[in-house]
Amino acid sequence: MNLPKSPAGWAIRITEILQAVEKATGQCLYPVRIQDIATDLSRNLFPNAPLTRISGEDLGDRFEGMLLRVPSAANEWGIIYNTAIKSPGRINFTLAHEFGHYLLHRAELGNGQMNCSRQNMLDWDSEYGRREAEANEFASYLLMPRNTFEPMIGKQKISLHLMQHVADHFNVSLTA
Repeated sequence: MNLPKSPAGWAIRITEILQAVEKATGQCLYPVRIQDIATDLSRNLFPNAPLTRISGEDLGDRFEGMLLRVPSAANEWGIIYNTAIKSPGRINFTLAHEFGHYLLHRAELGNGQMNCSRQNMLDWDSEYGRREAEANEFASYLLMPRNTFEPMIGKQKISLHLMQHVADHFNVSLTA
């Protein structure tokens, strides 16, 4: 199987798998449960470097989330989100963002860790900024797939009420 190279490519491939499962089982898979998808997919596609830990920690105001090698296991990876974040939609987007780093950038991480803060996301002209933008693109495509998102919006007038409905449906923040 050829693996995708782009953020959108990865998200679209995963969405195709999810929608095939949804069609076969009749079970609605939205909002996407990143914890389940990330661990299952990583074990199947990358058995020598799976995601084995996804958890929250109080990171204060230092980071929103991080991708890191699990300290007790050389080839296992983990995602940590900041429990100081109270919005379930923001947590979900952070998890998807870090999963994007896992799929797209883990081979580039010399020290085996990537921390994501609000400040990092503003540094657009750097390699780090490029990675942050790619992880955001992946997360938005995965959590709000176009073939599901567009029919929800249709030709309705964009309003705060409509955006809140969409955000609730996909379990993302209004910002997402």
